[in-house]
Amino acid sequence: MKNSWQTWFWRGSLLLIFVMALMVSLYWANGFQYDFISNQIRRTGIIDISYSDTRARVYLDGQKMEGNLPFVINNVLPGRYQLAVGREGYWDYSIDIDVAADLISRAGSVFLYPRDVLAQTKELQAWTMENGQEGRIILEGGYFWRSEDTRLLFAKLRSDFDGADLREAKGVAGRDIKSISVFGKLAHLEMADGQRYIVDLLTGESKKVNVPANYVFAGDKWYFYQANFLAALDQQLENVIWSKQPIEGQHIIALRSFTAGKRNFVALDFSPGRRDGVFYELQNNQLLPLDTGHIDSVALAANGQLHYTKDGREIWSYDFKTGKPVFLRRFENQVSLISADLLIHHSGDLLILKMKDRYLLADVNFENVQDMFNGLGVVQLQVVSPKTLYFVRYLTEQAELESTAKLYSWDLES
Repeated sequence: MKNSWQTWFWRGSLLLIFVMALMVSLYWANGFQYDFISNQIRRTGIIDISYSDTRARVYLDGQKMEGNLPFVINNVLPGRYQLAVGREGYWDYSIDIDVAADLISRAGSVFLYPRDVLAQTKELQAWTMENGQEGRIILEGGYFWRSEDTRLLFAKLRSDFDGADLREAKGVAGRDIKSISVFGKLAHLEMADGQRYIVDLLTGESKKVNVPANYVFAGDKWYFYQANFLAALDQQLENVIWSKQPIEGQHIIALRSFTAGKRNFVALDFSPGRRDGVFYELQNNQLLPLDTGHIDSVALAANGQLHYTKDGREIWSYDFKTGKPVFLRRFENQVSLISADLLIHHSGDLLILKMKDRYLLADVNFENVQDMFNGLGVVQLQVVSPKTLYFVRYLTEQAELESTAKLYSWDLES
């Protein structure tokens, strides 16, 4: 009798344990978890980390998560957590992430930046200007330019750039180059003596043009400005298509233009020493102001997202769907946008900025900002593809006050 009672007791206990384990498993599978702080059973959320790197490790509030990226962290109680992604030899990526019940919280743009940048890059020996050589290296408009005493050579930068398709801008002396601007398949060259040329980037043929320096190219038109006058000209800079005068009674000192799909935009800077630029959309030969207020610098990303700076330190974006500006972040030091393209890397978008003499890498929400080339003497940078960029580094020889310019490539997914 006693053995029978003990048998039923143990069978009942095992059944009860099984039922409880089953209930816990069902609750867990359906997104419930017991919160020991509130002593309640609560619904949970999910953290999605789509960054692809099997060598990286993930930590949630300091606790290592098992598994290889990409993966999701299930059954996370609602609240704010510190999410960190780390890899040996790289700076940790760390953000605060909010988790809500029944929702997926995405980690966004994860970018692991190497502690030793030069160890991750490739020096292109064939494209180095040594001390004493006449000329310089220029990266502009997605092209590599090498100015020499009597020639100007150029080639389109690609992921596998090796200079094999280097061609000459005919009739242009490299030593006289002051600036280069690329607009589509054309390049505008401003020379030290004030002369200007248009170079066909497909053929290398050049044409001298007799126009002022104050013009830019967007869509299929050139936009020319002088004082309070703005005009649009055809591609050959020969015929005025339309003109507008005056522009808010202001004196224009700078003009930038952007094209997103079939939409054209211009940014006008009015007064020296003041941050009072205005951003317009061009529609049917009319200037329609965007609700950005006065701006400092602006960059239109490849995906059509507009970023701009205000008051020298604030970063904003413009939502074209709602027509409203969105505040992103304020910096302590002055910052300006230099990249007209977002750098697509792994799971998200990254934007390159220039802060005084430094390059910064930031996600589109500016939650994570990395100093790219601190102390390396990098003065030029070009994004070539979603995973490749090129940069020029100058090494100054203090004794001779001369510099060696070196070209580097960087495969960001290596």
